[in-house]
This record gives sequence, C-alpha cells and structure tokens, in this order.
Amino acid sequence: MKTEQLPDEPLRYRALAGRFEQGIRSGAIRPGERLPSIRQLSRSEGLSMSTVLAALRLLEQRGYAQARPQSGYFARLPARRPPPPPTRPAQRAGTVSGADVLNEILEHVAGGDTLPLGAAIPAPALLPIKALARSLMRVTHRDAGRLLGSMSGAGLPDLRQAIAARMTRFGCSVHPDEVIITSGAADSVALALRTLTRRGDVVACESPTYYGLLMTAEAQGLQVLELATDPVNGVSVDAFEAACERKPPAALVVSANVQNPTGACMPEAAKRRLVAVAARYRVPLIEDDVFGDYARYGGSRCAPLKALDTEGNVLYCNSFSKVIAPGLRLGWIIAGRHHAAVLGNWLGQSWGCPPLTQQALAQLLREASLEHQLRRVVRTIDDTRSRALEQVHAHFHPATRVATPRYGFLLWLQLPPGMNGIDYYRAALRDGISVMPGFVFSPSGGCHDHIRLNLGAAWSDTLADALQRLGRLSHAADGGDDLAPSRTLD
Repeated sequence: MKTEQLPDEPLRYRALAGRFEQGIRSGAIRPGERLPSIRQLSRSEGLSMSTVLAALRLLEQRGYAQARPQSGYFARLPARRPPPPPTRPAQRAGTVSGADVLNEILEHVAGGDTLPLGAAIPAPALLPIKALARSLMRVTHRDAGRLLGSMSGAGLPDLRQAIAARMTRFGCSVHPDEVIITSGAADSVALALRTLTRRGDVVACESPTYYGLLMTAEAQGLQVLELATDPVNGVSVDAFEAACERKPPAALVVSANVQNPTGACMPEAAKRRLVAVAARYRVPLIEDDVFGDYARYGGSRCAPLKALDTEGNVLYCNSFSKVIAPGLRLGWIIAGRHHAAVLGNWLGQSWGCPPLTQQALAQLLREASLEHQLRRVVRTIDDTRSRALEQVHAHFHPATRVATPRYGFLLWLQLPPGMNGIDYYRAALRDGISVMPGFVFSPSGGCHDHIRLNLGAAWSDTLADALQRLGRLSHAADGGDDLAPSRTLD
C-alpha cells in the first residue's frame, strides 16, 4: 500500500501508522488480516526497520493491530468500551486504616490454589529466573567467601555501576555513587517517606494508588491526600497544583509509567509540568517506577520523571521484582538532593542487602541477553493484553467499563452499576480465580465498584476460560448469578 512520499523523521512512522489505521477503519484491511512484515514494509516504503517497527507499535497501542509472537502483526478493531471516569476525591487529607482486611485478602490472592489474576506479578515462566540462578551459582562458587564475609552498606559497587549504566538508556544521567541498593521498590518508597516526613504529615498520591503505599502511610502515621487521576493519562497536574496552592504536601508519590492499578501512563507534556510544579513548590516527588520497563514505545522505554529532573527533587524508586524475579527482593533509590539524608536513614536501620545476590544480579545485568529477553516478555504481554481486552469486550456485561492501557499487564475495570468489588472478588474466589477488589487502592472507598486483573502471562486457553467465567459473573447485575457477600473469605 505504498503511496506518496512520507515526511521526514520523526514523523514518518506516525504517517505510516495513520495510513494503516485508515485502511482498517475503512474496511480496506479486514480485522484478522496479517499485515506486511517489518522487512517487507522496510523495502516497499524505503524506511528503516526501526521506523517500521515504531509504526506498527503505535498502531498496536491505538488498538488497530495485534502482535502475535513469531507470527507478525494482524489488523484488528479496538474494543469500544469506555474507560472508568477520572476519580474526583475530596480535597482534604485523611488517615489510612484497614490493614487487617487487606492482609486477609492478600493471603488469598497469593494462594496457590487459585488462578492468580489478583497479584500484580508476572508468571515465572516469562522471567529470566534460571539465568539468575546460574549467575548465583557462578558467584557462589567463585566469590562466596569474600562476599559472605562483607557488608554492603549503600550497595556493591558492581551493582550500583550496572544500575547507573542501565538508567542512562532511560535518559537519566546518574553516577553510581547516587544509587542506594534497598530491598525493593516498596522499601525504597517507605525509606523516602521516613526521611522526608514526620508522623501526622500529609502525603499526596494518585487515586486510586498502590495499596502498599497506603499500608506504609498507615504504619508511619501519615495522612493521605488523594488526587484526581485519569485511568488513561494518570494523575491530574491541575489537582496537584491546586493542592500545593492551598498547602503543599510533605511529598507526592506517583507512578508516571504504568500506574498501579490503572495502567495509566502520563503524556510527556504532563510529566514535564508535574516535575516543574513540584520543584516550584519544593514538594519532593517520589517516583515509583517499578512497572516502567513495560512502557516501551516503538521498542524504546518511556522516560521516567527522573529523566526530566534538573534540580534533584525527584526521588526515583525501582526494583527488579517485575522483570527478573519477584523473590529477588533487591531494588534501589536515587534520592537527588536528599541523598545524604536517605543514605543516613538507610544505614541507621540496615547495613545493606545480601552481597551474594547483589553480585549475581550485577553479573546478570551485564549480559546483553537480558535486554533481549525483556523485549520478548514485553511483546508476549502486549499480545496477552490485546487478547484479554477482546475477551472482556465479548463476555463482560455491557455496562462494564475498562481502562485500555497502552503498556503493561494490569487491567482496571469498573463493574456494572449495583455491583461491589469485594462481593465480586468473593464470587470469583469461589470459582477458583483470584482478583483484586478496588477498595484496597483508595482509603476513601472511592473504588468500591472496581477490580484489578493481572495479565502477566502468555496467552492460554486457561486464561481465556477464566476471563469468560469472570465475564459471566459480571452479568449478575441482571439478576443472574448470586453475588451475595459471604461472611468469611473461605
């Protein structure tokens, strides 16, 4: 379908994607039809293969193409379900409670007797766990005596160097000495909050937000100010700026790339404005980027807020739990102008993480194959997400609303009117499927009719069947299946 000459880079891939989108919408290209290969389009259009890939990825993100592993790209029409509306929480801070109920839910979500669509972790089969095990064996054989006889403090130099080098690919200029190794992203966020706040302080966050942050706030005696958040484009910068004008919070915790639970990604312009507003009001910005590796646009990772930070106001938190192994429990924080205070706080509570696993991870990060495997994982999850959205469109109640994320494996749904997320969770659990009820992501209870699904696995008949069964449960709003709440979670 070669036509007139395309404009110069970087607009060429957009023009190519636009032509295919128009062809699919007009019916000239039928849904399910295989699109030309990257190599074929590169030759016929006179474009580089990276430009063609960017076009196909953009087409996929818009919902007009589906990438199938080892098969290529196929035309499709995007599902036409509206997303849940942006949240509108009260413009006042409140205390957090309810850890006991959440702990009970987490026990069932993490249980081995259900299909795990609740916990936000990828399937072990997708991750380089065997490669990590081999690295750990090599390091144990070679350096066990030296490493087990030492303490790492801020972290082993080799791992800090590997992380700093990796972050340069995200657009961040980081010196290894700025990296502090922790026990994970959640641990990094908690460390940042301990350093920046005192009991009773107000911390701003997205609404909904990761329940782990709410548990940390409760444990540290902090008040939470929920900010209006769009399930597609992320936190409202206007809402944050208005809050700062009233009284700046002690900190803002935010996920700009693949927000949990919505999967939202902030547009570049909104990211820049958020960083600028936080700097103007001197509000430390704690960035939780744990899902950021899944935000890849045309093969390149979307930039974190830290890449836009010129004043050291962003405290960047991340881990390897979503891309290498959930049980690894290693993460890091880059605290900018708060580095000395954060490091002192860290050393006051811990003398560092196990050196043996740090060295094994550093060795793994130096292997080029890790990045290639991560790209394959992203392609697999993109395929699963696309197919899952089709199942939701086909089988869930028509009044169900779903955020259509561009990246990642989280799916955020609003149930039909009259349905409650906790009752739906219990009904799904009785059917052998775990989901995460929405109320755990909001201390004000604003998401009681939502659920979050985990799609972090290769597509399978088992997953398709589970989504169809969940879809049938959503039709209880019409008086079908009984979703009456049970007294216990058994």
